[in-house]
Amino acid sequence: MCQHKLDLGFILDNSGSVGSSNFERMKLFVKDLTDFYNLGSEETRVSVMSYSNSANIHIAFSANFANKNQFDSAVDGISFTGGGTATALALNMSYNDMFTSRYGARGPEFKKVLVIITDGQSSGQVDYPAQQLKNSGVVIFSVGIGHVSVRELRIMSSDPVDEHVIILANFIQLEKLAGNMSAKTCNEENPSTTAVPVTNPVKTHVKDPKKVEAGRRLAKISQEAKPRKRTQREAIKEEQNVFGCRK
Repeated sequence: MCQHKLDLGFILDNSGSVGSSNFERMKLFVKDLTDFYNLGSEETRVSVMSYSNSANIHIAFSANFANKNQFDSAVDGISFTGGGTATALALNMSYNDMFTSRYGARGPEFKKVLVIITDGQSSGQVDYPAQQLKNSGVVIFSVGIGHVSVRELRIMSSDPVDEHVIILANFIQLEKLAGNMSAKTCNEENPSTTAVPVTNPVKTHVKDPKKVEAGRRLAKISQEAKPRKRTQREAIKEEQNVFGCRK
């Protein structure tokens, strides 16, 4: 039994390629791994999210359960949906919602661990939201099953990457993974507070037509206010007027 107090999060791939029976294996893994922890508001808190085309937090860190059986029942209640593999979207929700005080996450004195389980490649870029999570102190373990993008798993995972990436040949191997991961997640050290710079994806801004027109008018006024350059004929004429002579 782990004696440390964690904020332990799970992101479960709920896409069509997983299938309902394998999604049940994912949920069993969550229940098995949390057997190694004392769950409670003053102990280890657990949050569970699933995703496909969209993401949904089914259990927040703020949820209270009278016992482990109640927690297991809440996990059992998560339904298989099918759909795409929007892993990047799930990571964004994990950063913006799951690991925030609004959803029951605690301060930096508590270790924060996130376990991602997926069997596919994300439909979006995972590097930016994953680095945001890591910069905020969340340790990420990436579990890939079957034909997955190893490169993507490594991008998401915390350093040292080789210790935080787990690749399984099939979903049946999840049955033995909980025991192996219990010590890893329990004894995980708080990461360095040195943040790695992240580059926000390029955003397309739509210009306000009113602001554009106002800018054009201002430019026209400024142009009209500038002294006009004299032509050569005007300069000669001005000189003749000064000396009182004409050619």
